[in-house]
Amino acid sequence: MIEQTRILCLTPIVMFAFLANASCSSTTETVDGTNDDALLENAPFLGAWTSELDGSTLTIESTGIFGLDIPAKGDQAASGVVGRWAFDGAVVTFVNLHDTTACADVPGAYKAEIVRETARFELIKDECAGRQPRMAWPWKRPSDG
Repeated sequence: MIEQTRILCLTPIVMFAFLANASCSSTTETVDGTNDDALLENAPFLGAWTSELDGSTLTIESTGIFGLDIPAKGDQAASGVVGRWAFDGAVVTFVNLHDTTACADVPGAYKAEIVRETARFELIKDECAGRQPRMAWPWKRPSDG
């Protein structure tokens, strides 16, 4: 009888813990379908990064949106790209929005590695010829001055 009482007393606690965890978990629709918001919010590469290639700025937001600002160079005007990104805990996928002229809706998958203030994106698969060489270069977090 005592064992039965313990089980009955623990059941509401276990159920409450399960329901609390279930209600705290949220998801966001991303390029790869539904993504756990905790993975987006805790991704190690969130924030602003500057490319060692040409000074481009990559901004990755926890909302699943990224922006890439490419500075003017020579007679080439400055340009920008906006897109969506997803992260499964190991691989980050970038997709330029459909109204972007370059590589619209073409996913690019990369393994991200952060060492101190440098991010490197190792190519897994990306059919966007313009994105591949840019992502191959290291990205640095801007210094606060």
